[in-house]
Amino acid sequence: MFIVCLVILGITGTGSYFGSPVVMDQLQKLSANLPSKVKEFSKESEVMIEQNDFGIVNIKDLKANGISNFKNYSEKLTENVNAIFSAIISVLTVLVITPFILFLFLKGWR
Repeated sequence: MFIVCLVILGITGTGSYFGSPVVMDQLQKLSANLPSKVKEFSKESEVMIEQNDFGIVNIKDLKANGISNFKNYSEKLTENVNAIFSAIISVLTVLVITPFILFLFLKGWR
C-alpha cells in the first residue's frame, strides 16, 4: 500500500513539475490575449446581431442588460464566495479551539 501511494505521489509530482511550465505559459498567453479576443468577439457578435436583427433586437439595450446582469452576477458571486469562506473558517475555528477548551475543562484547571 505504501509503495502504491509513493508511485501515485511520484507520478503526480513529476507531472506537475514538468507540466507546470506549460500551464503557466498557456495562462500567460491567455491573459495577454484575452482583452483583444474579447473585443474581437464583441465586434463579431455586434455584426452578427445587426445582420440578423429583423428590427427586434436593440444592441444598446442588449449591452445595458448584459452589463447589469454581469454586475448582479458578480455581486452575488462575491457574496457567495464570502459566505463559503466564512463557513469554512467558522468550522475550522471550532475544530481547532474546541479540543483545547475540552482539554482545559477535563484537566480541571490545576
